[in-house]
Amino acid sequence: EDAFPGAEGNLKNLLAHNERILSKAPLPEDPSDMEGFVRSLLRLSKTCLFNEESGKTSELSEEIQSVLQLFHAQIVKEGGLQSVKDGQVVMNAVAYLLAGSQFMESRKKPARLSLWRACLLALFSHCVFKLYRDLRMELFGSQEDEESSSEEEEEEEDQDDDEIPEDEEPKKDNILDRFRRRRNRYTSSSTDDSDSCPAFSNSSSCEDDEDLLTKGIGFMNDSSSEESESEDEDVVIQQSSVICSSKDLAKILGSHNLTPSIRLLILWVMRTPEVTATEADQHSLMFWKRLDKLFTLVDFISNKRGKYIENEEVSALYRELSSRKAIPLNEDHFVRGLKLFSEHPGTQGLNWGEEDKKSTPQPLQAMDMGLLRVKELLAFRDGLAGIRKNSGGSPSSAPEEDKRHALMQSMAQLWLKQEVEDLEEKDAKMVSPYIIVDHLAMVKHLRTIKDVVAAKKFTVIIPNA
Repeated sequence: EDAFPGAEGNLKNLLAHNERILSKAPLPEDPSDMEGFVRSLLRLSKTCLFNEESGKTSELSEEIQSVLQLFHAQIVKEGGLQSVKDGQVVMNAVAYLLAGSQFMESRKKPARLSLWRACLLALFSHCVFKLYRDLRMELFGSQEDEESSSEEEEEEEDQDDDEIPEDEEPKKDNILDRFRRRRNRYTSSSTDDSDSCPAFSNSSSCEDDEDLLTKGIGFMNDSSSEESESEDEDVVIQQSSVICSSKDLAKILGSHNLTPSIRLLILWVMRTPEVTATEADQHSLMFWKRLDKLFTLVDFISNKRGKYIENEEVSALYRELSSRKAIPLNEDHFVRGLKLFSEHPGTQGLNWGEEDKKSTPQPLQAMDMGLLRVKELLAFRDGLAGIRKNSGGSPSSAPEEDKRHALMQSMAQLWLKQEVEDLEEKDAKMVSPYIIVDHLAMVKHLRTIKDVVAAKKFTVIIPNA
């Protein structure tokens, strides 16, 4: 928490020493490793932390955009985050950005601090999306995507069916078309037994979609004589949602390479009220929506959607975590000296094992680590719900609201001022500084010419007669 003498100078000298390498080595358009992301992060640090002369927000925005694009290309896209080393690079980058945020808070530069926080929030959103997509793919496969896409198509078709002109009769669908439209639909069932087949709820054996389609076609051929009576009836094949074990969830979540970075960003969000107060922005709405999906996916305790099979062993281990003494994780060592770490209630009283070497905790297994990650995510969800509930109009939140509005107004003024300066620079480059007047302008607009000369922004040239 207390900066030691020379810390700022050492970092500044390190960035200055590598300036020649960073400036001469161009960023590849499609780098094959994390090198491009690291170099762009160092350039952002040099520009935002120590370059006092660079006050344009457009330059900082370009640097941040470069960092986010490279992060998305290497981590978020399918096939990214292939090794543990990539996860360690992301964790170090997040810890570095958090330290930079604390450094800029002490400098009291709201414009740069807001851009830095926007970069952290975007990284958090990318990490949450990547974790949610990987968990869903590992647990439920591509059938979840088919489920969501089929439901969206059905909603669009239902809307199209409702909008039928009055002078036209509804078009009669073929039974085969209705069957194809309904066959991929999943409906959750809370009465399914844990030992039953996860594909169908009312069948004695698991049948695949191909056999089901064959039976459906045979059914339609047999009932061709009764087609007129069954045209108004939909052929609905009810299926239960794909279910899995909570043990698989814990193991996958415990071994995922982005969970340490997400935990650090959780600590940052809980300590930064400016982030939790943002609701109207489009990007922040996307962030909260992604978080809500992740919370719903990992919550095997309530199991509201019936996605998980109850496991007594996992439930017992989860209850044991609540009574176990808190132990530091790998990412805790990277941010141990930051205020966001020491002031968070969940990080106080950690058993570091320094006073008594015998009490040094043993490393957690993958399933134990996964359950701990689930506990942290659900605690984060409850903490966010408590913050929003307390800020819903209580008298104590009024000063914080006034402070936030003042900060937002100041940010808007700084942004508008910078935009005006940028536009003036563009206009100055486009308009010539010389004005040549003729005799007709001298006779009819002499006063205007005098005003232009008095403004001292243009050079008035009067040619010889």
